[in-house]
Amino acid sequence: SSTTQRRYFAWMRLHNRYHLPLSAGVDPQGWTAGLRHYVDGRYRLVVSTTFDNALRSAVRRLRQTNLPVALTVSHGNHGWILTGFTATADPLTTAAFRVTSVRVAGPLYGLQSRNGYDMPPDTKLTPSQLRRYLTPWRYAPMSMVWDGRYVTVQPVPEVVAVIAR
Repeated sequence: SSTTQRRYFAWMRLHNRYHLPLSAGVDPQGWTAGLRHYVDGRYRLVVSTTFDNALRSAVRRLRQTNLPVALTVSHGNHGWILTGFTATADPLTTAAFRVTSVRVAGPLYGLQSRNGYDMPPDTKLTPSQLRRYLTPWRYAPMSMVWDGRYVTVQPVPEVVAVIAR
């Protein structure tokens, strides 16, 4: 409901790293906190120096956990969810894989669908197409620790403790 959405939004803004105007929404730290609190405690903020590193890391984590990955798009002005992918090999069994397509969802489909934002759920994109949207973080009004980096929020595999006897 819209009431629930407003509650999520307000909670995440309280956990932002930076004090932002309401129109700027939630920063990556706030979004990560929200995913950890409302979805699954395994979500972590991941900052990558290249598009390829961000994409490979994201699909590997999706494959390891079977949980979607959050992507900051349009220099951090918006967010999408990575829900699936295809690759030349299984990222769980080899590092020698190439991503051939991804499946994404945007939260504003139907409300904000011009210029590619937001496409219908389960839209298939090639890595080249995704590169147009998954761009380095840049919030023009101020410098942030994520500037120039690719920002994703990824679920990490559960760690199983082994007790030696």
